[in-house]
Amino acid sequence: GEARGFYQRVNLNPGPEGDRYCSRLESHRWTGDMAWLLIAYKYYEKLHGRDRYAEVTTLLRDLLLEWYREAEDGGYVGHGWRQNDAYLHEPLGHPEANIDCYAAFRLCGETARAEKIRTWLDSTVRGQSLPLDVYAWRAMAYGDSAATLLDIPERDLRYRKTLTAGDREVMGFYHGADIEVENIWLDGTGHMACAYLTLGDPLRGQFYANQLDAFLIDREIGGVATRALPYTANTTGAYEWVRTDRGFVSVAAWYLFAKSRFNPLRLERKPAP
Repeated sequence: GEARGFYQRVNLNPGPEGDRYCSRLESHRWTGDMAWLLIAYKYYEKLHGRDRYAEVTTLLRDLLLEWYREAEDGGYVGHGWRQNDAYLHEPLGHPEANIDCYAAFRLCGETARAEKIRTWLDSTVRGQSLPLDVYAWRAMAYGDSAATLLDIPERDLRYRKTLTAGDREVMGFYHGADIEVENIWLDGTGHMACAYLTLGDPLRGQFYANQLDAFLIDREIGGVATRALPYTANTTGAYEWVRTDRGFVSVAAWYLFAKSRFNPLRLERKPAP
């Protein structure tokens, strides 16, 4: 009877491949996914009116509030459930998920709770070798005052990589600090492009947004000419599961955010120069 939110994915197409990738026994309910869904609904309210999404936004907000815990420094939202609710993923709080929750609470007007989460993040998430999105997402969620967080991956060649894609050199970012891996995480490069474009460095942001163009794939789906972007530039660095000839939805989303100069983690939007 305890509310636990949405599964990360479900199997809508039964069959061997569907069972392999979407088995309910392997399904997870991530806190970050709940927060991103809530963020999306809050933006849709602006297009379609508050009443249309009032029930689901209230349920999602209340779920995250229920998972909130006070800490010695601020507070955090505990992480979600793994393997069909068998156990908690990280009961003591997950940094990326709490960045998402910070942004979602701000959009919901829960500013006091959001600031407690920021206090917790600033006291626990420190260092020079953190996951890339911990820098980019915090910068986007906090706003202009935190833009210097982007300097860490920008100036560290363990993150910033230069590869050859087709007949051109391309610069982008790996997901973590690893000097040995020669790969670009296209999702993360989109994060950095979007962050720079919306936090006062449009030239650098446009540069990284344009780097993604080198990875666009021409595809035809149902007789319609489309374009897609893969998850990574290649399969090194534990990305052997990536199909570099297939598109990945989250990369396409961050590509569109960057090209539109839109920061989903803050309500403000920077106009195009």
